[in-house]
Amino acid sequence: MLFIGGFSPITRALPSAAAAQAGTTAWLAPLLAFPATLGFIAFLAAVKRRCREGEGLGELAVRLSGARFGRVFNTVSAAWMTVYCGFILRSGAERLVSAVYANANAAPFLVITAAVCAVAACGELRWRARSAQLFFPVLAITMAAILVFSAPNMRLERVWPPDVTRLRGTALSAAQSFNVMTTAAYGAFAFGEVRSSRSDLRRAIVWAASATLVTSLMIAEIIGILGQKLAASVQFPFFAMIRNISAFRLIDRIEPLVVALWMITDYIFASMLMSSAAAALGSSRKKAKTICIAAAALVISFVISGDAFSFSKKARELVVPINFAYTVGLIPALFLAGLLINKKRVRKKDKKDEKST
Repeated sequence: MLFIGGFSPITRALPSAAAAQAGTTAWLAPLLAFPATLGFIAFLAAVKRRCREGEGLGELAVRLSGARFGRVFNTVSAAWMTVYCGFILRSGAERLVSAVYANANAAPFLVITAAVCAVAACGELRWRARSAQLFFPVLAITMAAILVFSAPNMRLERVWPPDVTRLRGTALSAAQSFNVMTTAAYGAFAFGEVRSSRSDLRRAIVWAASATLVTSLMIAEIIGILGQKLAASVQFPFFAMIRNISAFRLIDRIEPLVVALWMITDYIFASMLMSSAAAALGSSRKKAKTICIAAAALVISFVISGDAFSFSKKARELVVPINFAYTVGLIPALFLAGLLINKKRVRKKDKKDEKST
């Protein structure tokens, strides 16, 4: 489910930013970010091991760091995930308007998407996981077909050999790629609904490796077809790349179909954010909280004004740095601080036991 939902930020935000920062070497960024991604997966696995049965990241934060700090963290987390969900809803609507329904009003798409995601988020996690399993073959086959049929239009000299003068930009782009992969942290609030398995870590590594490889190939083909300057300036270069795909001269202009199909990734990702935000606020009255969060995210999506390009600028200036600060800064800091606080509590308890004996 996280793999399917991850395609939303991967195809939406990463290609253009990577092309602008790293130029022709942008396709190397996901590969360079893979070791850091593995480290982050190991960190999430450590968080999962600390969780008791029925606990997610929200309950773990309260137990480790205390009720006061834990509640503050959960409130901040719920607020940020609601804002992020609003951006996701707006992004999907803007994509439909710009690629399929030219000059249409985005409001109907926002309302419908928010309602569908809210219904899914109110249900059990296993339902959404099952839907992701059903959608995965369709999306995987579509992505593979896009990469295959786009390859003949690619100019290899635009991506090879790598430009060694863009190493700094490539490093920044690698950080951006890692930032996208860290969105898996939002699923940690649902750990209490997931059964642990010995193969969890191995499967997560396989999914991360697959996402990294697909992302690298996608960026390479985007730059090889559009060129670095155009890929950096276009709002959604992935969808611009597939605009002129022709399969054996039988299928033309598949862009509207792919854009509509890619709304599935927004549905999975936005519903995960809604349910995680509700879980962060406590397990009681989850459906009511989810509906309120969905309504707040819908309002935020309407508040985000401007055209498609100004929206993309706001997303780069707000969503990207805040997401990085939250997933790579706040969550690990709280977890480590909670472990230290918990150790001190254990030591004090041991000393009291020794004195009493």
